[in-house]
Order: sequence, then C-alpha cells, then structure tokens
Amino acid sequence: MLPPKLLKVFIHRISRQNGSDVSAPPHVPDVAVLKTYLDSIYLVQANIECEVSLMDAQTVPFDVGLGLPNGTGTDDTINDNRLDIIAGRPPMQDRRSAEEDAILAASAPDNSGVNIYVVASGGNVAVHEWLADANPSNLNRNDLQSWSYRGWASGALRLEMENVAWVASAVDVSGSSNKQNWIIAHEIGHLLGLGHTQSPDMIDKFTFSPVPYAGYVRHSDSEARLMTGRFGPKSYASPKRLVKADWKKVHESSYLQNRDNN
Repeated sequence: MLPPKLLKVFIHRISRQNGSDVSAPPHVPDVAVLKTYLDSIYLVQANIECEVSLMDAQTVPFDVGLGLPNGTGTDDTINDNRLDIIAGRPPMQDRRSAEEDAILAASAPDNSGVNIYVVASGGNVAVHEWLADANPSNLNRNDLQSWSYRGWASGALRLEMENVAWVASAVDVSGSSNKQNWIIAHEIGHLLGLGHTQSPDMIDKFTFSPVPYAGYVRHSDSEARLMTGRFGPKSYASPKRLVKADWKKVHESSYLQNRDNN
C-alpha cells in the first residue's frame, strides 16, 4: 500500500481589469466540492489527500500582452481579453509573459503545495511557444507558435514554476470536456509529474529531450484516463482513472507532505 500523503492545493481567483471594466471569473470552484472531487481521484487511487484553500481574490490589469523585447514585431496579444502565457524551451525556459508576471506579482504562489490560477480569460488560455530555432538574442513575434487551451501547467516546462497551473474560468457545459474540476485535477497531475497517456515520451525539463514515460501503456484505452490528451466521448465523460505507474510517479513529487493516517 502506498504511504499516506497530503497535497495542498491553492486556488487563486483572478479578475481581469481593463480600464474601469472588470471581468470576474464566471466560475470559481467550491472548496468543499473540489476537495471531494480531487480526493475521489488522488486519495482513492494513490492515497494522496488534497487540502484545498481559496486565496484572496485579486483584480489585475493583466491584459498587457506578452511583453516581447523592442523590435520583435507587433504584439497582437495586448487587450485580447484572455491570458497569454509563454511556454519556454531552452535557452528561454525562464522567460515569462508580462501577463504572467502581472498575475504572479498580485497573487504569489505558495511553495508548500500546487497553485491553480483560475483566471477570467475569455474561456481559454493562449499558450505561445518559441520555435526550436528561435534566436534568444534576436527574437521575433514570428518565432512564436500559438494554441488555446482551457488549462496549462507551467510546471511541465518551467523549472522556476513547477507548481503553477493556469485555468481559464468558464461555465461548465453538460456533455462537453469543459468541466472545470476535471481540468484542475488533470493539470494537478501534470504538476505532480504525469504526462499525457497517449504519449510514449515526456520532455525532460532539464535537457528538453524526450524521455520514456512510464504511464504510457501501448494499445491501452488512453482516452479513458485522467491524463488523456485526446478529445472524444470518453474524455468528455471526465475520466478519473490512474494506472499503477501514475500512482508511483505522483508519489515522487516534492510537493507532497506526510499525512497521519489515524
């Protein structure tokens, strides 16, 4: 049996301010409901109890763009009504967007656990990743490729932000994959070291080279697991399943604390 552990989960509520207009997150997790949900996954399967805390709500004028250096081209992410973050890759893995910096300055992460930032971000978080051949000394806006997600775990790629994940707050829609508590549980999995189930490799945070992922099970139903990266009927059902390799991996996280089992 796995030893009993405790994971502290800090929920940061971030409203977006643009002049006199303030947009609050349309859906903020209920602490008791979220704890019950997370425990139904991590406690039941991996003996990790979650302690959920709601941090003070903050209103932040964060929609200031990526904050790219002068001469890199037009920053079309300013005032786009969503959170824009930069996914780092060496030698730029420590470069954050100006929007991330604004939020982190207003609501600092607590390093005794994992931090989930629930942000008023237009339904999605915009993730911008530097191309592999980008020159750190001569960056250009065209060196960034972009995606939109409901959630993104910075800790998957960032050495200095291993315990931070961003979630775009949105009203959950029945029958869709947009179920916020599931997204939070999924991003916590990334922060605890889990990759996507259909990926045979993960990216090593130190070398950024592919490394085998023990949670990958060939010919398995990867869509029916918590860490699925697929979209389909089974993932829309918000699957909670972890496999044995997942249990072992999450117990390696430095953010877990010992828990009295009495």
